[in-house]
Amino acid sequence: MLNQGKDVVMILLYMDDLQITGNNDEIIQECISKLKVMFEMFDVGLLHHYLGMQVYQYKDCTYLIQSKYILDILQKFRMEECRYDAILISPGITLQAINW
Repeated sequence: MLNQGKDVVMILLYMDDLQITGNNDEIIQECISKLKVMFEMFDVGLLHHYLGMQVYQYKDCTYLIQSKYILDILQKFRMEECRYDAILISPGITLQAINW
């Protein structure tokens, strides 16, 4: 993670999959440019799937959804028809970032 004042860039790495995110597009592009000089890589655009999660990005928020992963597990154990219960957390709750 890179902090420059209020600007933050985070690099998430899993095997050969690299995700770069932050709150300043200019610094993100600069980071990508420097990485491309050092490593063979290409930009596939906005993140849509990561580690079995679906990712939906909007102007003010990002949603991580694991419904496909859950359905795959249910299919694996032949439990597609199992009974489910209501979610344990109330919809509409806003999570806040923790400043480390």
